[in-house]
Amino acid sequence: LAPANVIVATGLDYIHSDHLSVFFAPIAYKSVMVLNDDIAALGVHGNPWTSADEYEQVKHEMGANLRAKYTNLYYEKLTVGSELNLFYDYLADEHGAEFIDLIWINELGYEIFKGISLNLLVDVRWDRDVASVLPEGTVDDGLEKFRKWMITEAFVIKYNYVIK
Repeated sequence: LAPANVIVATGLDYIHSDHLSVFFAPIAYKSVMVLNDDIAALGVHGNPWTSADEYEQVKHEMGANLRAKYTNLYYEKLTVGSELNLFYDYLADEHGAEFIDLIWINELGYEIFKGISLNLLVDVRWDRDVASVLPEGTVDDGLEKFRKWMITEAFVIKYNYVIK
């Protein structure tokens, strides 16, 4: 659990079809837990941090959560999936559109054999509480590392086995 993100929310889930759903919770609890002292001391995962000696392992947030999800299968072999998750903390010190936490996960997969597929994963995130890696040569004023888009790509081979 270094880090672990937990969201507990009660809301409305609009299911348009087997492929598209939208969930909205006007009241949601979000927790960021970094339960390893060495990792929490870095202060890069969104846990409250002042210095390497003054930090907390858990951050609590209360706000609104919106999740939109799309999945579909094309040509019996090509899967497409996308999930957008937005969270706005009502209790934050600063407010505005730039303080909305964004997680957008996209997946494109092609089934090679039954149960084995090649997948491209793209994970896009924006969270002003989480530090991101700065390009080499960038001047860091202490705040810029918290104002970057974080994009992760992965090309993976998946094995799926369904027990009926």
